[in-house]
Amino acid sequence: MSKPGHPKSYRHTCNMATGSTCRAKQEVVEAISILLLLLTVVFGPTICSGRTLIPTDLVFDLDPLWWSLAPQGYNHPSNQLLTDQV
Repeated sequence: MSKPGHPKSYRHTCNMATGSTCRAKQEVVEAISILLLLLTVVFGPTICSGRTLIPTDLVFDLDPLWWSLAPQGYNHPSNQLLTDQV
């Protein structure tokens, strides 16, 4: 029930006039949810294991010019599986 003096158009309902916009919004939310789920499944193990997604620290292993600039305590790249991308 709406309060007296307030038109019903302020309420969030999907009626026949706005049904297509509500359906479009619902489809967008569903698509975003599916995309986020897929991204979590694909990138979840890498992100949660402490590895990196880009091989920026490989330069300290591969190029002798960067050996002296390696951070203190650097031993090896955080994700050695990305060496084939460089």
